[in-house]
Amino acid sequence: QKKWGMFFDDFKKHFKEKVEDFTFIHSLVTTENINDLLLKDCPQGKVDLLSIDLDGNDYFIWKAINTLHPKIVVTEVQVEKGNIDFIPEYTRGFETFESGVPKGASPVSMIKLADEKGYELVAANKQGYNLFFVRRDCMSNLKAMGVTEMLKNIVK
Repeated sequence: QKKWGMFFDDFKKHFKEKVEDFTFIHSLVTTENINDLLLKDCPQGKVDLLSIDLDGNDYFIWKAINTLHPKIVVTEVQVEKGNIDFIPEYTRGFETFESGVPKGASPVSMIKLADEKGYELVAANKQGYNLFFVRRDCMSNLKAMGVTEMLKNIVK
């Protein structure tokens, strides 16, 4: 936690004593190491919420995860790709700046992956670039949403 410096201090300010309930992993994440990283810090594989925000490789990282099945997964998508099926090339490089080149998978592609993994889309943030998926066995009274409905609700 000391590695995180100011980020951890800000997080602690908001979550106070509950900050110890969170696990922070500081690493360059790849499809080859994601499962080892998760098992190292979550050996029982019990995770309620997993947020994947990698500016481009989100699709590939979630696809590679097979060591845990969280109740909720939040992924970033390239909402500008709209209603088309688009998966970018996987890249091992890390870009420290935004080049303006779309890097993420489209909402359609991410929803298809979620379906394969047993999840349903239930919400998106106002701009549509973060999608919230719930594992099917945890849906209870939640209503699944399709990509058309999600795109219709985007605030521009």
